[in-house]
Amino acid sequence: MDVTKDKRGGKAMTHRNSLKVIQNIRDNLDLTDIWRDLNPEGKRYIWRQHKPEIHCRLDVFLVSVSLAGRIVKADILPGYKTDHSLCNIVINYQSHPRGPGLWKLNSSLLGEMDYVNNIKSIILETANQYESDETVDEVLLWEMIKHQIRDTSIKYSKAKTKKMKTVN
Repeated sequence: MDVTKDKRGGKAMTHRNSLKVIQNIRDNLDLTDIWRDLNPEGKRYIWRQHKPEIHCRLDVFLVSVSLAGRIVKADILPGYKTDHSLCNIVINYQSHPRGPGLWKLNSSLLGEMDYVNNIKSIILETANQYESDETVDEVLLWEMIKHQIRDTSIKYSKAKTKKMKTVN
């Protein structure tokens, strides 16, 4: 793509039509050459010839711009018994650490009067808190009540578990 960085020896500019096709594809599909992005001044070559001595980076690492942020490493490694080198890309699939997962109400807590009374008071407090607020409609109020129930249930369950562990 950049003859000053991607070629050593031979004619300064070759395969102009091929370069135009690649640039057109890259621009139309919103692709980027990730090896060049990660190695802006690097001079590594994928193909080489000894007589006359010519070294070129013929292959480009075209990836979508949306995937580029997940690529950790792009490298050119020596090939075995060939005049071409190996192209290697390392992609990080897990960009966010996993959280606690989906929460479900532990229905066995509904048999405990302390828990039930606590949830009833949370519902009344949340409803009273937003009763006069005109920006909060019924749907938003319901979501806020569910959120408070979830938080209270998690705290209650953790406290109950901690208490059971200290008893044993």
